[in-house]
Amino acid sequence: MCRFDWFWLCGIAVAACCYTHAQAEDATSEAAVAEVTTADADSSDSDWQAIRQLVESYVEAYNSGDSEGVAKLYADNAELIDAGGTTYRGRGNIKAEYEAFFETHPEASIRINVTKLTFVAPATAIEEGQTESRLTDDAKPSKSKYIAMLVKSGDDWKIASVRDSEVPLEGGEELEQLSWMVGQWIDEGPESLMEIDCYWHESGSYLMRDFRIKIGGLLASSGTERIGWDPIQKKIRSWLFDSAGGFLQGTWVPTETGWEIATQGFRADGEPIHATYVVTPLRDDEYHMNAMNRTAGRERLDDFEMTIVRRPPAPGEVSPLADAEISEATAADSDEAKTETQNSDAEEK
Repeated sequence: MCRFDWFWLCGIAVAACCYTHAQAEDATSEAAVAEVTTADADSSDSDWQAIRQLVESYVEAYNSGDSEGVAKLYADNAELIDAGGTTYRGRGNIKAEYEAFFETHPEASIRINVTKLTFVAPATAIEEGQTESRLTDDAKPSKSKYIAMLVKSGDDWKIASVRDSEVPLEGGEELEQLSWMVGQWIDEGPESLMEIDCYWHESGSYLMRDFRIKIGGLLASSGTERIGWDPIQKKIRSWLFDSAGGFLQGTWVPTETGWEIATQGFRADGEPIHATYVVTPLRDDEYHMNAMNRTAGRERLDDFEMTIVRRPPAPGEVSPLADAEISEATAADSDEAKTETQNSDAEEK
């Protein structure tokens, strides 16, 4: 079988997902409460107004990088569980965590939307909401859900416990994990060449990939793949069609090092095919793919590995990165020339 059998080249992707404890977003926030329920008859309007002030104080301290200001809003024996499952117990440990975070991310900011507040006892309330945050002013916002237990001490409300959980991405946002694939890629052998062009669909809801396989300089096969978010399975899926009439669908599962893609489909003659692909990034412009568990009908096929790289610029072509560098250099040269001219004029005067 040709090394570039079309269907054994599907599932080329990778993404790195990371978590940072206090995700960050907009510098201003208003603690809007969408729903307030009262299970306790003794709770008053002043209580939830005080809780609203607590939330606003948290946002102000957080956006100022004030770990002391944030920590004082917690009870002495408070508990914080971040979205990664790490637990911090006691105000001192919580303060230390915020200090370390703000030291690493001095521009971090957050916005909080309280969606529900329930008073369950005279001095106890449950607060639920969402945060939108970012680590720098120009960073992409990250969303998180939280549920907090608040307790009243004297006239003040304190955070007794809070647990964060990441908000699952949907649709086009989920596909941002694969945005690194956009561009042109190749895998070249002595007599064969695979070319991949990846781009966003105009709707922003899909990634599209066009494939071309050439043998001896002649086009042997081509096809198109559509990658999107399945709202029922809550997974990224792909649908690929080749020029001969074959079809392949894949389900993408993130791993610690990349993606595992389970595929199944049919060739143009109706023969069923299956394969699993493990994709691992090597650098920004290169990744490794291992194809395994390959079958065609009842035949077990050999595994194979390949490395795909970004297509280098053609002779005379300037890559976008190089073009940007040239533009910056030209601008710098222009500024330098202006400075020299101004200095020369000043000397003549």
